[in-house]
Amino acid sequence: DLVTLDQAGERALGAWIGCRREPENPHDTLAIRLFDGQGRKLGYVPRERNEVLARLLDAGKTLFGRLESKEWKGRWLRLEVQLFLQD
Repeated sequence: DLVTLDQAGERALGAWIGCRREPENPHDTLAIRLFDGQGRKLGYVPRERNEVLARLLDAGKTLFGRLESKEWKGRWLRLEVQLFLQD
């Protein structure tokens, strides 16, 4: 389930964000979905930044993130997430 704009806007800074590969994504075969603690989709790692991260996930590494900032840009909520690698 996609998180609504209201729900995403309520995400607390410092909240933990999960990362999951979506190799079957028709728009980007290197897609990485970001999700909250309830498993709800928040969005994706931008395509121009996902290649190395996708390869790490494909190699069995664990990536997770922490919500650092959020800013409304018109109808879009831009989330800045710091990613961490668990080796």
